[in-house]
Amino acid sequence: YSLYSSSKIDELIAGVSGSSVVVTTADFVAPVVGSNVVVSVDSTASFQAGLSVSIVGGGVYEVVSVDSGVAATLKHIYLASGVNELDTVFSGANVYVGGPSGADGADGIQGIQGIQGIQGPAGADGADTSLMSIALPTLPVDNTKHYQLSYFNGAYQWIEVNNHHHNL
Repeated sequence: YSLYSSSKIDELIAGVSGSSVVVTTADFVAPVVGSNVVVSVDSTASFQAGLSVSIVGGGVYEVVSVDSGVAATLKHIYLASGVNELDTVFSGANVYVGGPSGADGADGIQGIQGIQGIQGPAGADGADTSLMSIALPTLPVDNTKHYQLSYFNGAYQWIEVNNHHHNL
C-alpha cells in the first residue's frame, strides 16, 4: 500500500470526484440535522445553492445561500461517521464541494424471509371436561331382587323393582 499525506489525499479526492477543496477559516458548531449554520471558508467560488458539501469532522450539508465570497449558509443534512450534533468543527477543516443531491433511487427487492423463531412456552392446562363423577349409594346385596338406580329429592338411591317377565 502507499502512504499519502493529507494534502495528497485531498488532491486525489478532488481529482477523482471533480470536487474542489475549500477550507474552513473559523470554528463553528455542527448544528442539529435539519438546521442551518453560517460557515466561514477561504472561498465560496465553487458554492451555489442546492450543492452538497462534505466537511471533514462536520458532516454533510446543503448550500442554502452564498452570503459572501468567504461565507455561506449551510443546512446540516447528514451526520458522517464519528460526527455528533453540536460538535465543534475547527478552523482548517477541509470542505469538499459536490453536485446537487440526486433523486431517490427505486426501492430494492424484498429480502429473504428470516428463520423461524424459537417455540414459546407451553400454555396453561385447560379446564377438565371429563364426565363428572358421582358417589353412588351401596347396592344392596340381595341376589333375589332387582334394583334400579333413581334420583329423587337431590339424592341417588337404589329402588327395588318387581321381577316380572313379559313374554311377547
